[in-house]
Amino acid sequence: VTISVKAFDGDTKESKDRSRSFSWKAESAECNMDTNDLTLRDKVKILTDDKDKIDSDEIVWLNQQEKVFSNKRTKIVSAKGSPEIKADKLEGDVKLDLLKLKGHVEISTELNDF
Repeated sequence: VTISVKAFDGDTKESKDRSRSFSWKAESAECNMDTNDLTLRDKVKILTDDKDKIDSDEIVWLNQQEKVFSNKRTKIVSAKGSPEIKADKLEGDVKLDLLKLKGHVEISTELNDF
């Protein structure tokens, strides 16, 4: 699955097109062919093009809004192995590069990450 998003360039204060992609595995998946929304369920494993890993029992991608969410416990591990984030619920906005974590949230990181 390939997703096109606008990425903000902090140096020039301009937005530019950036293509992002990810691969996924799940026990079941549903795709709305009209909207290209995608719902992944049961043993969901996602690997981003940045090599970050996401594990959950459900992930929903809303294509037109470029948002992802899960109402199930989700774990995100950076490609570097740290930080590791776990949350009961998450909402992500790709356009804004924003991740909201809800419920019981755990963030584990190495001190040298700061």
